[in-house]
Amino acid sequence: MNLATYRRLLLSALLCLPVMLQAAPLAKGSTLPPITLEDQHGTPYILGPDTRLLVFTSEKATSAFVNEAFKGEQARLKAPQVIHVSDISAMPGVITRMFALPKLRDLPFTVALAYKEMSVADLPRQAGAATVMRLQNGRVESIAYARNTQDLYPLLGLAR
Repeated sequence: MNLATYRRLLLSALLCLPVMLQAAPLAKGSTLPPITLEDQHGTPYILGPDTRLLVFTSEKATSAFVNEAFKGEQARLKAPQVIHVSDISAMPGVITRMFALPKLRDLPFTVALAYKEMSVADLPRQAGAATVMRLQNGRVESIAYARNTQDLYPLLGLAR
């Protein structure tokens, strides 16, 4: 093998390394690793053993229907037992600061925000759906997906 071929192979391997190092999404029975995020007011928020229900969104439309559901049930859906985690890493910073954060600050409940995708890379997701994870002492008991508020309410333990 000549030097040029060796360099190409090495470069290919290095480019694949980030993909190989990514952890598989959490599954039933997995332990939720400690995740530190910030809420919409800039206060550090740690997902930990007190969290019983984690609702994760990574798209604007899913975040909107989750926020709507939480608004109507804020008395029963309180952090740290129930938390909405929103991945806003794909949102341009100027849009986040000028539009998203002011709207989120008006919400009467806590939204934990992931500014970096890697901080929530372990959380399972499906396109067009919110992920609802039931946790017991930091261990994943179940994972379900909601595509609208009608799907979400029963997963939150709410009758509608």
